[in-house]
Amino acid sequence: MRKILILLCGVLVSATLSAQKLTPTYQQLLSYPHDLKPAESYDDSISTIETLLGFPVGQRMAHPDEIYRSFQTWAEESDRAKLFEYARSHEDRPLIYLVITSPDNHARMEAIEENLRRLGDPRGVGSEALDEALAETPPIAWMAYSIHGNETSGADAALAVAYHLLAAEDPSVAQMLDEIVVMIDPYMNPDGRNRTAHQTQQARGKVPNLDDQSLFHEGYWPYGRTNHYFFDLNRDFIYGIHPETRGRVRAINRWRPMLIVDAHEQGSQENYLFGPPREPVNRHVPERQKRWSEVFSSDQAAAFDAYEWPFYTGEWFENLYPGYSSYAEFRGAVHILYEQPNIIEDGVMRPEGRVETYTEAVHHQFTSSLANLESLRKYGRKMLAEFVEDRQRVLSSSGPYSDRTFAVLPTANHSRMAALIDMLELQDIEVYQATDEISVRGALNQLGQTERRTLPAGTVLIPNRQPEGRLLATMLEFDAEILPEVIREERERILRNESSLMYDTTAWNLTMMLGLPALTLDGDLPTDVKRYERPTVEEAAGAGEAIAHAVDGRDDASVAFAARLMHQGVEVRIVDKDTRLGEAELKRGAVIISNIDNRHFAGDLNATIRSTAEELELTVMPVRKGQGEGDLPDIGGEHFRLLERPRIAMLSRGLHSPYDVGSMWHALDHRLRVPVSLLDANLAVGADLRRYNVLILPSRWLGELPESLAGEIETWVEQGGTLIAVGSAAGDLAEEKSKLSTVRRLPDVLGELERYQTGLYREWWAAAGQVPGAEDLWANTVPEVSYPWDNGRDEEPKLPDENALKRRDEWQSLFMPQGAFVAGRVDQHHWLTFGVEPVLPTLVADIPVLMAAPPIETAVRLGVLGDGDGSAARYVGWARLPEGRTLHLRMSGLVWPEATHRLANAAWLTRERSGKGQVILFASSPTFRGATLGMQRLFFNAVIYGPGLGTSALIEL
Repeated sequence: MRKILILLCGVLVSATLSAQKLTPTYQQLLSYPHDLKPAESYDDSISTIETLLGFPVGQRMAHPDEIYRSFQTWAEESDRAKLFEYARSHEDRPLIYLVITSPDNHARMEAIEENLRRLGDPRGVGSEALDEALAETPPIAWMAYSIHGNETSGADAALAVAYHLLAAEDPSVAQMLDEIVVMIDPYMNPDGRNRTAHQTQQARGKVPNLDDQSLFHEGYWPYGRTNHYFFDLNRDFIYGIHPETRGRVRAINRWRPMLIVDAHEQGSQENYLFGPPREPVNRHVPERQKRWSEVFSSDQAAAFDAYEWPFYTGEWFENLYPGYSSYAEFRGAVHILYEQPNIIEDGVMRPEGRVETYTEAVHHQFTSSLANLESLRKYGRKMLAEFVEDRQRVLSSSGPYSDRTFAVLPTANHSRMAALIDMLELQDIEVYQATDEISVRGALNQLGQTERRTLPAGTVLIPNRQPEGRLLATMLEFDAEILPEVIREERERILRNESSLMYDTTAWNLTMMLGLPALTLDGDLPTDVKRYERPTVEEAAGAGEAIAHAVDGRDDASVAFAARLMHQGVEVRIVDKDTRLGEAELKRGAVIISNIDNRHFAGDLNATIRSTAEELELTVMPVRKGQGEGDLPDIGGEHFRLLERPRIAMLSRGLHSPYDVGSMWHALDHRLRVPVSLLDANLAVGADLRRYNVLILPSRWLGELPESLAGEIETWVEQGGTLIAVGSAAGDLAEEKSKLSTVRRLPDVLGELERYQTGLYREWWAAAGQVPGAEDLWANTVPEVSYPWDNGRDEEPKLPDENALKRRDEWQSLFMPQGAFVAGRVDQHHWLTFGVEPVLPTLVADIPVLMAAPPIETAVRLGVLGDGDGSAARYVGWARLPEGRTLHLRMSGLVWPEATHRLANAAWLTRERSGKGQVILFASSPTFRGATLGMQRLFFNAVIYGPGLGTSALIEL
């Protein structure tokens, strides 16, 4: 036969089987010769997996409820096991870990925990006490599976590992459990796994299917990888945005494991991958971990060789970003990643004509786990001793983290500062606060400038020399060091059009993520400090006597305050210019509720304001006078602007990025607590958009909006809607053919750059307060006039012609960042920028380079003007800088010089009028991973304040 035809669910699988082979039956294809019970005998008193599930492990995917019930049963049946719940998912599913060790170890777990605490923080602990703790403490293994819900084999392997350790009547297993403690975290993402189980069930046919391109294998939007809000939980370990992460991090940090296993899956046609990673490796991972990774990898490879299984190590797996489960490496653990080919229950046909079964996939994970546990048994005591030595080095006054302190300047944005403190405390990081002013020199700011300054009392101080100094360094350093040879290889790969060495973002600094100004100081912690104490919320006295109530708009929680009140039927205003009404000082962005606006409010207005403020930990200011001091705005003037309750919809499904949809949905749902309707983009044509006054377009993976839907949205905007587009969706609206926006992409306007240059001059001169002198201003004759582009020199810098510009832009576009922070200059007069500092760390990657000129309003541009070196006017990218000025752009992460010229002066956030409505464009996601709170504030302003501040007010009679 020249072809072998296998008809499975109507799918033709052919040409992969050799013509010389006999046609195998389906049962032969799926036969798997190995049993996942390597011990000769098992304890009959421990329920088997088949008894608990109704099928053998690896025959099909176990539902998270089935795994949970199995672990509950085993914890009741075995004196080797105890079950703990560490969190509840967004869908209220339990997240658990099963502690498996000898009964003797179980009896002394409190003492083991105390010893681990002393080993992790040896300050003040004598050498004899440390030696005693080392002798009495078994190393801990944290075995974690299936953080991506559609990577299913890991969780099923967790069942097999747990049963084997609990029931095997084998002296080697008993010895292992005497010498180590195993903690099994069987399903790190139960909501995603539940979604995968349902999608698989819905796509299952009567006839098995081996085609990994079929819906049965692939799933559908939003797939099962992510949690309830479509977040990748394996990027959340240093942010702790989600309950799954927060509970897990607390548990891992409590037990200080020496081994972390993280079982994943990759493409169906790949072979099995495990560690160690290749470069770039984060410089704060200690050398001992790298050495032990090689040892564990060698043992794991030997286990695979025994079965003649193909595998590889490293290759695409790097270890720069610290937000994976590998965060525990900085706390002392050896982290081992598994990447098993993704095999759904029916199995997958491989190119060599072999079917890889689901049972085999589970067996790979099972065998890897036992090999790693045996390695820990052999080497764990030595690893613990080296861990203590490393902790002592980190804490030493001559160690790598001495003489450095991170400082975060005081802010009125209390909720954002609280978010930072929360992230640090989740990782056991010690935080202090200055009790008095502190003079420092050699302070490095986020723009890379060294300055001498006085830090005010209240400055938050975090010394790098503390037990978790390694993790702290990578969370708060402005830049992650990358080896020169890695940079060289990355550059070569770009030029050869190969994939990047960087698997993830190259910038993640927490203060930049949160939009908090910070400094790096030379030297250890100053003396005039105290341990950080969370500020108490002040309660305003005599609020009932006021004519209005207000909260400080500099706090991000003020947006939630306004939104929640509006959804309770309260009329709310916002102040767009600083003023003072009696004792009440109202900064730009302050939220105010006046009695006269709410004379028909059905409930108790004061109680509603008070309870909402208490939920958000905001101080309510009573306003007893309506007249502003001097020329400051009065309560009835144009600067006290009435808001309109936002009615929000967002396109989803189709080709939209579930990450973007999820992060914006989570931000609105959790942080603001306002409803948002997710519309199916496939069915949105013909939807009644009149129900909404805000429509959000998330990034799209492929394609553009259907023309008919774009037409309906255009009509809706012109009638008063606020359209917000993010990332690639913003880039689509900036296409020349778009009728929804007049913003354009850089490659499309290279022949008309002078118009955009003139727009820049207008912004710069307005910010600089450029005013003609009195002699010229009041002259009766026509005076000489200077123009921004005049530099008093014979030769002006010139741009190349359009063809040369296109060629240059094509070259520059090759070098766009993988993920880096650049400085955004913020228009402090625009309502979109309430609560945002003048310099905004802006996370960008290969974003659309947006071009905007008046009448388009640009609330944030990339690049901050600085004092120059006296040089002549020159071009940076497409824009000519003023004479003697520089442009600060890169803040953190890898940004190639070519990319800096392409990004410089690009618009990141724009707003333009369209009929009675408006269009707002964000060049990149303002809610990235739920952690970019500085950028997120702009998104909140757009969504919550946009209907009132940027559109024509609707009067309902």
